[in-house]
Amino acid sequence: MARNKLHGLWKLPKGYSFVILPGDAKFEDDPEGEKLSPMAKLGRSITSPFRKGDQQNTVLSCSYNLLKIAAAVVQLIFAVTTLYRARGDQINQYGYAAFGLTVAPYAWMSLLNLLGNAMSPQYPSLFVVGSASLDKLRAKVKEQGLEAEFPLSGAVGRITPETEQRLQDYQQNWHDSTKIRLSIRRACHFGLAVVPIAVVGGLSGFQPAGSAVYQRVWTMMWLVFGSVLGPLMRSAITPPRSERMQNSNVSGEMSMITTLLFYGVPAIGGLVVVGQMITEYGVCNRLVTGE
Repeated sequence: MARNKLHGLWKLPKGYSFVILPGDAKFEDDPEGEKLSPMAKLGRSITSPFRKGDQQNTVLSCSYNLLKIAAAVVQLIFAVTTLYRARGDQINQYGYAAFGLTVAPYAWMSLLNLLGNAMSPQYPSLFVVGSASLDKLRAKVKEQGLEAEFPLSGAVGRITPETEQRLQDYQQNWHDSTKIRLSIRRACHFGLAVVPIAVVGGLSGFQPAGSAVYQRVWTMMWLVFGSVLGPLMRSAITPPRSERMQNSNVSGEMSMITTLLFYGVPAIGGLVVVGQMITEYGVCNRLVTGE
């Protein structure tokens, strides 16, 4: 989604700003949707690009990135194949430090990317919707004769009064709501991040086998820091969006330092150790025939 582009012609007076609507926002004249199970919703989202839309409803311009979907499929196949090949001699030799198991996060990431790109269309711009607040602003601009200076055109649809009231309540309790959202986000990050670790444990039983201590340390640092601690520490250190807008330079420096510390060092060390294991393990066999 292009977050720096707005559909239509918009220039707000000082003191006004746009608010991103929540996913459960309700719109006027929307038909009541049928209640579907989560699996049915997933199936409908995946097949939506191939189904004919309802011509009685407003249709927003959007598209599905087939190139990203195809790339995610290729990455997923490659990662799963690498994990499968790690079974046997490789795990017997290196245990849970086996270099083939280091692709577990990428297999999981590829699967999530595939589902995300298949379920979520991409929009060329953000769309502004009508509301009672927008009506009041238009009336104020017109009353003061400032239509040319503050154009407000291009709204699509209109949110219900109940949705607008919820947004106003959210703005009034912004700090408490932000803390709750951050807590939920960190919990989701942790839940998603432990999946690659579970895959490694399931395939290796977390047995060290013949691996050296430094091999286990670096590969596990790479796995844990990249999958778990990285996102959690980033969300804890990075300030909210409003603070980032007020002090973007500081935010950029913090993001760079966070990336180097929690992603760069373990990744470099892990790559070096994996390269050493690949060289030691070998990628081909020499056949010797007797005379």
